[in-house]
Amino acid sequence: MAESEASPSPTIQIERVPRDAMPDGHLVVPVERRGKLVWLVSADDISDTLSSQWNGLLVQITHAGLWEQKWDEGKEGDTDAPPGHPH
Repeated sequence: MAESEASPSPTIQIERVPRDAMPDGHLVVPVERRGKLVWLVSADDISDTLSSQWNGLLVQITHAGLWEQKWDEGKEGDTDAPPGHPH
């Protein structure tokens, strides 16, 4: 694949959310959105500092090409709500 045709790096990030927004008492839930994977984490269980450090590492992983995401495989549209079960 030519460089101009290469897929853009995926975006992966951790997002702190209120514990009561998490389904079924889960502390971590992956949510796919178009062009990104967001790990929702209970804000009671991860500090701002740790979340920030993880997000920095995730940027390094994606820019180094160590993470590949197949966004549209088997799905239509975005999934904005957390699933009711862990993945």
